[in-house]
Parts: sequence; C-alpha cells; structure tokens
Amino acid sequence: MLGNIETTVYVKGDKSRSESSSPMTGEAVVIIDSAENKMLMLMNNPNAGQMYMMQDLNLTDEDKAKLEVSKGDKTKNVLGYECQQYFAKTVQRGVDVDMEFYTTDKIKGYSQSVAEFGDLVEGFPLFVKLTMNVPQMGGNMIITNEVTKIDKRSVSNDKFDMTIPKGYIEIPQN
Repeated sequence: MLGNIETTVYVKGDKSRSESSSPMTGEAVVIIDSAENKMLMLMNNPNAGQMYMMQDLNLTDEDKAKLEVSKGDKTKNVLGYECQQYFAKTVQRGVDVDMEFYTTDKIKGYSQSVAEFGDLVEGFPLFVKLTMNVPQMGGNMIITNEVTKIDKRSVSNDKFDMTIPKGYIEIPQN
C-alpha cells in the first residue's frame, strides 16, 4: 500500500537518526540517544502537519511482560555482515505484531526498529520483517526493512540534536 520508502540511518556512538520521506506519509525523523534512553520522533505530514513525540526508552517490568523475544537458530549474511536471527512478539496500539530480524554485533548503534526491546536484543538490525495483524483491513500488513548500503563516514553532532523545532505540536501518547 505504501510501496518502497527509502530511509537513511546515521549512527554515531550511542546515538542514531533515521530519515524517511514518502508522498503519502510525508517526512519522518527519529533521533535516539541510547545513553539518555530517549527517542524524539518528528513528523511533517501533508495532511496532519508538523508533530512530535518524545519518548522514554526505559523498559518497565510491565513493558517487558508484553514482549516475547527469542534468539533464532539461523544466521544471515547482509552486505558482508554475519547477522543473528531474533523473533519478537508484541502489541502496538492494540495490534499484534510479529517480527523476525537479523542483527550484527559489528555495527555499534541503536536502531528505532528494535528500540522497544532494550537489552533483550544484541546488535544492530540489518534486516527486519514485521507482520501486523490488522483485522479492519482484512488481513496482515507486512513491512520489510533491509539495509542496502553502508557508508562509513563522519557525521555531524547536529544530526542528533533533540531540540524540538518551532511550530511542531506534541502527539498525545496513550
């Protein structure tokens, strides 16, 4: 339904930033500071306008009780990186989500894809497949994220600034 959406992810130390854009959903930026356990999501949607959400990434015992994470038996080579398989089950906004993903311990960083799992998952994900059971749409929605290119280069600290831009309104959290 959404088609292909290209996302660029920047990683520096304990911080990451992902940027994506599509005509349907607009622009989205997610900045994570794993040392502070904070995530800032900025969205500039053509219909809804400019919105943000600041989230604490510390997993409570209640959060952990909603998660099922297990290490799989398979490995997968993605762009020359040996990756370990993981499975996860969770509920996001009332929707059951099943995930299969492959992570590498050779890239140090924090990813939005697995941020909700905290230290239950080791490594940086290079392949993620999400299956969401969305009954109102008559079936499952499958989202696949796969890294297609890795560039090692210097990234400015400005990319990881978690200051909320002027004009953005807060998204209410449930």
